[in-house]
Amino acid sequence: MKSIKYLPIFFIFLFLTACGGDKTASSGTGGGKTVLFSQLETANGLVKYNGTPFTGKARGADSEKVKDEVLTYKDGKKVGRSYKNPKTNYKTEDTFYPNGKIKTRKVFNSINKLAKEIPFNQKGKIEGKVKTYYANGKIKKVEDYKLGKKNGKAIYYDQNGKVKKQEMYKNGKKVTPNKNKKKGKVKAKQNNNKK
Repeated sequence: MKSIKYLPIFFIFLFLTACGGDKTASSGTGGGKTVLFSQLETANGLVKYNGTPFTGKARGADSEKVKDEVLTYKDGKKVGRSYKNPKTNYKTEDTFYPNGKIKTRKVFNSINKLAKEIPFNQKGKIEGKVKTYYANGKIKKVEDYKLGKKNGKAIYYDQNGKVKKQEMYKNGKKVTPNKNKKKGKVKAKQNNNKK
């Protein structure tokens, strides 16, 4: 009688084990599961699984530079990538334009808090506002980029969110305001008055 009492629990365990499957399951032409990157093939600019454009997730191989890499595809095109840096344990998440170039990059620190956001243009160059964060989640700095170079304002904040300093950049070079320029014009006017 006692064993009959545990029979429903046994069947529930069996059912959950059988239905649990791959916890990283995804829909699409990847057979409803995450596949290994080595199982995919590239043909005519598309990533395919068993001859069909792949939609789903593919696990990459770990290396000295990358671990826990997962590539996400839709209709044979790469749309996302996530991986960890084994040395820092920082996680990076990338999204991609339809042309395959990186669109955005988010970097998370070792306690999974957002550390940096980087936007890119369709040619793969950094473009827009690059944001860096303190571990407490507050903004550390915001830098304007154009065509891969700092271009515009760079604003630096303290850990309480107050502006510490601001800088200006043009084509990757820091621009310093020329305070002597006005004095020089004044002197030039004075010299013109003397003549």
